[in-house]
Amino acid sequence: MRLPAVAAAISESIQLDLAVVGAPLAYRVAKSLLQDEAVSARVRADLSIKILDRAGHIAPTRKDNSTQ
Repeated sequence: MRLPAVAAAISESIQLDLAVVGAPLAYRVAKSLLQDEAVSARVRADLSIKILDRAGHIAPTRKDNSTQ
């Protein structure tokens, strides 16, 4: 781990595993939780917001009307 090349190789391997295995698995788990009506509405709503946020659908911000 002291060698930068070793640390970089480990980091690259972890990133690849997250992209190929972790992210798709996490998405499938999240999707199944969203579809499971036994999961509380609060958890499903929070999960929905997080998924939309990660997908780039950012919630609109309130505009400050005090400067107008």
